Amino acid sequence: MRILVWSAAFFPTIGGVQTLGDKLIQALHQRGHSLEVICHQYPPHLQPPAPTEEIRHGTPIHRIEFWRSLERSDLEEFAQTRQRVLEIKQRFQPDVIYLYDVWFEGIFHHLTARASPLPTLLTLHGDYQHLDLRRTIMGTLIKAADWITCPSASSLGTLRAQFPEITQNSSAILNSIQMPDVVHSPPPFDPPHILCIGRLVSQKGFDIALDAFHLLRQEFPGILLTIAGNGDLRQDLEQQTATLGLSAAVDFPGWVSPAKIGELINSATIVLVPSRYEPFGLVALEAARLGRPVVATRVGGLPEIVVDGETGFLVPAENPFALADAVKRLLLSPNKTIEMGQSARTHALTCFEWDKFVDNYEQLLMRVSEVRG
Repeated sequence: MRILVWSAAFFPTIGGVQTLGDKLIQALHQRGHSLEVICHQYPPHLQPPAPTEEIRHGTPIHRIEFWRSLERSDLEEFAQTRQRVLEIKQRFQPDVIYLYDVWFEGIFHHLTARASPLPTLLTLHGDYQHLDLRRTIMGTLIKAADWITCPSASSLGTLRAQFPEITQNSSAILNSIQMPDVVHSPPPFDPPHILCIGRLVSQKGFDIALDAFHLLRQEFPGILLTIAGNGDLRQDLEQQTATLGLSAAVDFPGWVSPAKIGELINSATIVLVPSRYEPFGLVALEAARLGRPVVATRVGGLPEIVVDGETGFLVPAENPFALADAVKRLLLSPNKTIEMGQSARTHALTCFEWDKFVDNYEQLLMRVSEVRG
């Protein structure tokens, strides 16, 4: 099967969705499918420079500066970008187009769809609860797709509420991860180490984690916190840390490569996921795979990963007191913490198998490719 993958952000852009997409593409390639990728070429000030064309793990990658064509309102450049997309589609002649992660640049897929009509699978990774998508390019893509998937039942329900007409051609496929070859180790308690991982943006709620950590330091003076990742709010979070008098106890190591995530989780006692919204929550799954209980907010797809009271705790969003109290309960009972971590690992390995995840997408892509055949 020939699959053209469209992903707005792709390597070297790093995030949970991008890492997952990269691994899924590799897995499909290893199963004998032929793939090519169209993605957005971000300007140099937003990410490290990347070649316009390259081969990654046997798959051609085409990076296109969609933003420039739209930002400059240059009709000639806009037409050239549209033509570039059409040429890739017509040369590669895919059996199916997989819109894995798409937003504003999806206009170029839409504008070339009539000249190159192909069956389309669309996966939505965002949280659109507070956005009206019907009059956007995303709404157009949703209504035109042959099938739509979401990474959790929660996000699927949100989408179907806006687009009831997609109920019969949409489904939830829970995300999975391909963990690095790291053996999980017992969690440390002397001192306890709390870990947050993710983009340093408002969505992730790391400011709430800092407030909760400030409360915990009053009862556990030696406790440590690591907030790993980069983003627009790094300076604000570091300032908040200093204001709370926590600078000696909080580490901001910056971006951590996917290969090092397992090692970082192994250094933690508990992993916090204090998100304000989260369509799925790959960090919670990564932590569970390595036997760490997760304290997460009861939002989006997180309750589909964390079994409250069994593999971790779920707390209300925007509530540092509830977050601190859940962590305290675990720290005061090390045996319970270890037991919950073991339950989390069993649950993750049983319910979120990587090969089954790849199977689900492979089978769906094959089914969608036959829709218009």
